[in-house]
Amino acid sequence: MKILLLTIPLFVYATQVSAGCINEETTIHANGGGVISLNSHVDIKAFVSVDSSVCGQSTIGPDARIENRSFASGSSSVLGNSKIVSTSLNSHALVKNSIVQDSVMNGSSSITNSSASNSILNGNATVSRNSKIIDSIMNGNSRAENSTMKRSILNGNAELVNKTIEDQVLN
Repeated sequence: MKILLLTIPLFVYATQVSAGCINEETTIHANGGGVISLNSHVDIKAFVSVDSSVCGQSTIGPDARIENRSFASGSSSVLGNSKIVSTSLNSHALVKNSIVQDSVMNGSSSITNSSASNSILNGNATVSRNSKIIDSIMNGNSRAENSTMKRSILNGNAELVNKTIEDQVLN
């Protein structure tokens, strides 16, 4: 497998957020006052801040926190001891026992036992085992496991296992 490494400047990303669920029947969640779709599955113990929304068929577990203009849609899930802050989850995105802040997760991307900040995860991107994704983008079937990634991009089937990278592109 040939890997091309490049140093690139990375932009500052602004998170897309929403104040409600368009064309869905909603209610106000008892714990935090956020908007939740009647089609979603939000545990009564979960916290959904007044400025956040849970739409579609999203699932939010009892120990999850949805805060600061965050938005979960499609059939995304926030499970275990997780927190999303100023973050947008779309399609089938999964957050489990993780903290995701100022980020966007699309497709079937997932993060487990890790953290992401100011980052974008697309497609089937997978983050696991205490990884830290900072100011970075992951696309396709890329994977980060027990690694730290700063201002970098992983594309396609690129894997980052037990490593730290900064200012790199892996294809």
